[in-house]
Amino acid sequence: MSSSKDILHVYEQYKVIGELSGALEGIASYRIRQIKDRVLLSKNFFQELYAIYLSLRVEKEVARKPMNNKDLYIVITSTGGLSGMIDEEIVSRVMRDYVTSTTDVVTIGARGAALLRARGLDIERSFGQPDITRPIDTSPIVLMAQQYRRTFVYYQEFQTLTLQRPNRIELVLETQTLEKNSARDVQVDTDNIMLASEYLFEPTVDEVIEYLENVMLNITMTQLIFESQLAQFAARFTAMLTARSRAGEAQTEAHMQYLSARRRERDEAAHEIAYAMRGLK
Repeated sequence: MSSSKDILHVYEQYKVIGELSGALEGIASYRIRQIKDRVLLSKNFFQELYAIYLSLRVEKEVARKPMNNKDLYIVITSTGGLSGMIDEEIVSRVMRDYVTSTTDVVTIGARGAALLRARGLDIERSFGQPDITRPIDTSPIVLMAQQYRRTFVYYQEFQTLTLQRPNRIELVLETQTLEKNSARDVQVDTDNIMLASEYLFEPTVDEVIEYLENVMLNITMTQLIFESQLAQFAARFTAMLTARSRAGEAQTEAHMQYLSARRRERDEAAHEIAYAMRGLK
């Protein structure tokens, strides 16, 4: 049976865990307040812009020959392990889809890289999580994506403060021709298809489309990084809130055990004194 001194030590450890969890919870809450409105507003803008891009059609094939006849998976996760189980869920989704011979993987965030390597998966390149309070340069990632046949991004989607879910989106790397029937992760409203022949493009339609595609890829990657980081902070807030609550419950239980141990030790001391007094008589 543990002594009161040992139980007091455990009580102090739970107290420290609760204080650290509370501090990390406060930091996550601050970061959420700092970026939430910006991310949600940009998400609405992105969805409208992406829908316009997906609805654009040209009558002739726009030549784009990928250098690599594989699929590229871009996996966005957190930098550490304080965001609950969302990173593990994303990695599990990647592993279900991953085919060694036809897929290359790039990670954004150290946590995803570590989890994927632990499962024996080779990573082509790993990027750190950018600071989204400053301008983000996604061009290295976009340049890699343009070299592949198809590119999919796995990321953390923000639903509410307490609900985030792993999601996957395909990066559309080229404007579709009129006769293509694209089965994409993002559904296109066929009633709002825009034909290049119905608009005047300067200097040429090919140059405008090439520029538009590059801009859309960078905007898409930036937006997915934004939303993923918001989801990460929300998941961290929820995880730390849960940890602080559990630490508080464990601290209360340890305090009760400490009081019980103290009573037991006082009773044992009193009995020893009583036995000693009897021996002297």
